[in-house]
Amino acid sequence: MNKNSIVLIVSTLLFILFTICLIKVNFSKAYPKDWELIKLGMNISQVHSNLPRINRAMKDLKDFESEGIDLGNSYWVLRVYYDAQDNVKRIEKEYIYRPLGIFNRKIITE
Repeated sequence: MNKNSIVLIVSTLLFILFTICLIKVNFSKAYPKDWELIKLGMNISQVHSNLPRINRAMKDLKDFESEGIDLGNSYWVLRVYYDAQDNVKRIEKEYIYRPLGIFNRKIITE
């Protein structure tokens, strides 16, 4: 192994470590508090009254509605999934951090 290979490996490892540290720091940016109002079993009208900005376009295609908040180099996405009776069956809060164009994800599911 020559000196250039060692420098490349060390540089890559340092970059990965730096990226992981940035993810840990930026994950502390919280999603909107009104997302906590959405609970399993709620009906669709209750969701709409608590989240008037929720995107309803995907409901007929994928059985979920979504809302996002852009924080610059990161963002949160809320997905609310419904059962056949239009009651909340699953809630996903996804944090996406994109340092230097690299996407890192963390999904919280209820």
